[in-house]
Amino acid sequence: TEAIGLYMVNKVAAKSLDLTVTATGGTVKGATDGAANQGTFETLAYGIQAEPTNAGLPTTLTVPGAVNLQVTATAGTAAEGAAVKNNSAMARGISLGDEKATGTTTATLGSVTGTVAVNGVAASGEGSYSAVGISAFNDAHLTTGDVDLTVTGTSTVGNDQDAHLSAGGLLAFENSDIQVNGNATIKTAVNPVAGTEGYGNFEAVALDAFMATINVGTDGEGNSLGKTVQVEGDVAAVADGTVNLTLDNSASYLQGNVITKS
Repeated sequence: TEAIGLYMVNKVAAKSLDLTVTATGGTVKGATDGAANQGTFETLAYGIQAEPTNAGLPTTLTVPGAVNLQVTATAGTAAEGAAVKNNSAMARGISLGDEKATGTTTATLGSVTGTVAVNGVAASGEGSYSAVGISAFNDAHLTTGDVDLTVTGTSTVGNDQDAHLSAGGLLAFENSDIQVNGNATIKTAVNPVAGTEGYGNFEAVALDAFMATINVGTDGEGNSLGKTVQVEGDVAAVADGTVNLTLDNSASYLQGNVITKS
C-alpha cells in the first residue's frame, strides 16, 4: 500500500502546500487446513517525494509560503485466526533525492509544520517501522524558515525475530544539506508497547547527518541566527557528518543524547 501527496521530478512551484496523506496496510484473515494464513505487508506514506533525473537535470521545489504536512502510515494487520509474518511501514513528511541519480534535488520553503507518524503491528518474522519528518539524500539541498515538526513511532511488538522502530526529525545523507533559518521545534518519540517477548531496537533521532550537513539556529559559519530552537531526540553526526546546532536563548533546549562517530 502506497500513498503520496506530491510526487515530483523536474520543477514544482506553489504559494503554499497543505497535505494530508494516510496509508493503511491490508488485512490477512482466516486459516487454511487448520494453519493460520500468513500475510506480508509493506505500507508507505509520503507527503512530498522529490527525485532527481538521470538526465542530469535538477529537480526544484519552491514554496515561499507554508508547507503543512499530516502524514500517517499504519502497518498491515491479521484477523480471524490469521497471522502477520513480515511487516513494514514507513511515513515520510518530505523526502528529497531518495533514488540515486545524476541530477540534484533542491527545495526552498517558507516554513514546514505538521506531524508524521507510523503505527506498527507485531509480526512473527521481521517488523520494521519508521517515521521521518524531512530527509535529504544523494546531493539534495533543503532551505526553510520556521520548522515545527512532531514525529512519532508506535508499535506493538510480539514475538518478532527482528523488530525495529524509529522516529527521525531532520535526516541528511551523502553530500546533502538542510538549512533551517527560522525558529525550530523538532520533537521525536517512539512508543513501543510490549507484546509477548519485547523488542529488537528502537530510536528517536531529531537531527541525523551522515556524510552531510544540518544547520539549525546557525548559518553553519559560526554565526547565530538568534532563533528559538527546541529539540527532543538524539543528535547524531557520523561518517564525517556535521550538525551545527545553536541554543543561545533561555527558551532553547536539547532533550537527548549527542552521538558522534567518524
